[in-house]
Amino acid sequence: MLRIFFCLVFIALGCKTSNTVNKGTPIELKSHGGSILYLEKIEIHPSYTKLNFTYENKFKPNFQTNIKFMQAIGINENIRLYDNENLKSYKFIEAKRITKSPIQTNIRPGEKYCFSLIFEKIDKLTKQIDMIECENSALTNCWNFYNINLENEIVEYFEK
Repeated sequence: MLRIFFCLVFIALGCKTSNTVNKGTPIELKSHGGSILYLEKIEIHPSYTKLNFTYENKFKPNFQTNIKFMQAIGINENIRLYDNENLKSYKFIEAKRITKSPIQTNIRPGEKYCFSLIFEKIDKLTKQIDMIECENSALTNCWNFYNINLENEIVEYFEK
């Protein structure tokens, strides 16, 4: 019973992934097949970098045909952040609230699902990054995003 209560509180409050308020407008990174991925916030901590996302399954269920348009998402553990200007790569450390491929997290039609990816700490002087999940995105559906601007209001730096 207590677990149901906490689930309802989480749903009512939305997809807040940290205690800080997002000052900026989320960046819409990808829209395909009735879904949208938003980069809500980038947190640069003293020992790691955290990217907070919201995945929205925009499909509406079709009750006449009983097609539910469930979306399955997962993260390839080889995902990396790249700073092309300084030729640096930042390794993936951990995923929160999303599974690592080949296991998938199912997202219902109309659902907004929040998750975070944690990487090695980005250098403070880095101005933009690429997030590359897989090199050959023609063979599979990958989240590869280029030129993510770190001089943006969704970026927050945390000091010691």
